[in-house]
Amino acid sequence: MGEPMKLPRRQFLNLAAAAAVMPAVPRIVRAQTYPTRLVRIVVGFTVGGFYDTYARLIAQWLSQHLGQPFVIDNRTGAGGSIATEAVVRAAPDGYTLLFTGSNDAWNTALYDNLSFNYVRDIAPVASFSKGMGVLVVPPLFPASTVPEFIAYARDNPAKVTIASDGVGSGPHVFWELFRSMTGLNTLHVPYRGATPVIVDLLSAQVQVYFGYLAPLIEYVRRGQLRPLAVTAATRAEALPDVPTIAEFVPGYDATGWNGIGAPMNTPAEIIEKLNKAVNAGLADPRIKLRIAEFGDMVFASSPEEFGKHIVEFTDKWSKVIRAANIKQPELPIIGLIDVGGNAAAPTIAAFQKGLAEAGYVEGQNMTIDFRPMANEERLPELAAELIRRRVAVMVTLGTPAALAAKVATTAIPVVFGVADDPVQIGLVASLNRPGSNVTGVTVVSSELGPKKLELLHEVSPTTKKIAVLVNPSNRVTSDADIDGARAAAQRLGLEIVIINGSRETEIESAFSSAVQQGAGAIYVGSDAFLTSQREQISKLALRHKLLTMSSERAAVRAGQLMSYGAVDVDTYRQAGVYAGRILKGEKAADLPVVQPTKFDLVINLATAKALGLTIPESFLLRADEVIE
Repeated sequence: MGEPMKLPRRQFLNLAAAAAVMPAVPRIVRAQTYPTRLVRIVVGFTVGGFYDTYARLIAQWLSQHLGQPFVIDNRTGAGGSIATEAVVRAAPDGYTLLFTGSNDAWNTALYDNLSFNYVRDIAPVASFSKGMGVLVVPPLFPASTVPEFIAYARDNPAKVTIASDGVGSGPHVFWELFRSMTGLNTLHVPYRGATPVIVDLLSAQVQVYFGYLAPLIEYVRRGQLRPLAVTAATRAEALPDVPTIAEFVPGYDATGWNGIGAPMNTPAEIIEKLNKAVNAGLADPRIKLRIAEFGDMVFASSPEEFGKHIVEFTDKWSKVIRAANIKQPELPIIGLIDVGGNAAAPTIAAFQKGLAEAGYVEGQNMTIDFRPMANEERLPELAAELIRRRVAVMVTLGTPAALAAKVATTAIPVVFGVADDPVQIGLVASLNRPGSNVTGVTVVSSELGPKKLELLHEVSPTTKKIAVLVNPSNRVTSDADIDGARAAAQRLGLEIVIINGSRETEIESAFSSAVQQGAGAIYVGSDAFLTSQREQISKLALRHKLLTMSSERAAVRAGQLMSYGAVDVDTYRQAGVYAGRILKGEKAADLPVVQPTKFDLVINLATAKALGLTIPESFLLRADEVIE
């Protein structure tokens, strides 16, 4: 064994210093280049609420100052915990963030079955704002101050009505802290949000409300509601003459807050970059003014300070909630799996409309756990996860998701939406009597193949060779697409060539192959993976000057030339109806598979112009939608 090599001291120290710096270099580079693509901010509440408004406000700022789009992804349900869980399970790379707030801290005590630990699993990134409540009563209520209110409530035990936005809401827990510190005996009346509370408060149907300042401030200024005190430890700038509750009940302090979080283990350098960008936004006069308009206060901090605030806030309010024994009622959960990005706002609205027809409204008597999925390989894992969540119904959009759900469970009902023959692919025993825990809606797009080829030939009679793009890994769908296209091509005197694409890189090669073989148009198969690649297909078709025919409207909106297929909203509405009927107690086995009766022709005139194609006026008049 030879002697160890010896280095001069200076050379050794230089090498050691370089080695110490090396691990930091990739981190610095990563922070400098972040973000390089779109970033999602997941919000647990509906569009238009103040959480959503604040999230969009900071998303716009970050988009402008970090050079990539920051977009809002609303995942409603379970007091925001569905959104939080989605971020907990996301990759810790800075591209999925959470607009978090007081609700997440309260949920740790309100829900017994959360599959995550909020304080541990969400990394604090940047705080945004703090908000306070205001204790208001109708003008004729027999108390004008907090001491008078306490005295009146003690003289009338179990008679004074206290309204809240719902069990476990901010107004509810603000009141519970007050009750615990004063020992009052009152009647709690939970509503579904602030709006119905305010309506009944104005007409004195309820007597007291510890509501957030933002929706109440104008009623206070107009004298329609009487403010007794604000809930924060300091007075509100917007209502400087209104005292704090703490001036009469020492130690009382109840505020809400919000900010941005990220999955645990997100690189510290990325968190620091986001924190600096958010804090820069909070110093901007326009953002400060918008926050002030809500009656809130700017809340700027470092990630460490924000994390300390979250821990202390969670600890304080968990004690209040547990002492009051407040629990959120368990609502049935619908697990919605979307493969291929089909579930846009109009289709989700149609799904919710179908649920409403069956008597179910999200947030009132059920909640939706929405899971968009790009990677089909994770479908078995996702189905198993929804089973662990004890969802009442699984709704699956796309054949791979439906098959994964069928394999995963025979106990939980599954409602599918597929573009295949569900009997042929083994989902159900028959269309009329599914005979298991699975039913749903089928478009059977391959049966529309002859009609789609006829329309393509009609709009471009000189195109004699058409390439059929299929996913060879989905043999059932691809074989049906090919057979339907060939039968129609033979009748129309057209030549068909088959091109394959089961990955993004293969689709690009498939288009090159189509051009080399002299094809002038692409007939896009009805496979879920191909559906998810609608934007890539649109770009390739324009680059190679190829006409395209698809079966889904969203493909034409993404830039493809034409589509002919079932009406999306009808399909989603029917899936919602079936999910609702199952929640009511009907069995999937007794619900026949629904087939569409109406089909839409959609044309993109901008794409036609880019291809140098003139669409006959008579053809345009037959279209159900023309995108110009």
